[in-house]
Amino acid sequence: MQNAVIFSNNIYLIKNILDSLNTQFSFSVITNLEDLSTLNSKIDIIFLDSQLDLKTQNVMLSKYKDTIVFVQKEDFKNTKENPLLLNKFQNFSSFRKRNLIRHEVIQKLKYLGYNFKHKGSNYIVDAILESINIEDDSKNNLEKNIYPIIAKKYKKTVSNIKGNIYTATEHMYYESDANTLKNFFHFSYDKKPSPKEVIFTIINSL
Repeated sequence: MQNAVIFSNNIYLIKNILDSLNTQFSFSVITNLEDLSTLNSKIDIIFLDSQLDLKTQNVMLSKYKDTIVFVQKEDFKNTKENPLLLNKFQNFSSFRKRNLIRHEVIQKLKYLGYNFKHKGSNYIVDAILESINIEDDSKNNLEKNIYPIIAKKYKKTVSNIKGNIYTATEHMYYESDANTLKNFFHFSYDKKPSPKEVIFTIINSL
């Protein structure tokens, strides 16, 4: 059995991970990064709460960069479709790569001003990740080829997914700094980016 560490102070996330994966890992739970040094056993994987602010601890985290998986409680809502459970980490390296891309996408969206209290912010993360996986031009038609995938995942309608992404983008625009948007999207004037512009500009920046 592999040794796993959960680094989070969110009791719901901790419970969800333990309930989902307790037969696959031997778990330790920490709320302080310094506690990693007190663990005696080899660490195979660290489930790191993506909501934690760790900017001041990047140096210490870099020591464990090959074992980190960023997680949030939403990742464990539907355990039947959870890639962590389905693959049982046999494809850990590919899963970890996607996980790191997801984390980078979320950080870019937060930088723009997306608020993850809005469902649409999570939906646009999925739209970006799904678009990355499509190599031909079909990904340009979000409503036909991307939103239906997300709608099926969350058991929503395509119009619901589209509407929530639009709403999250509206809020982002009005709450964001105009210069941030101009620089990120290379706009020459104050302009509200469309969801498609957000999706493909972030993809091109990865």
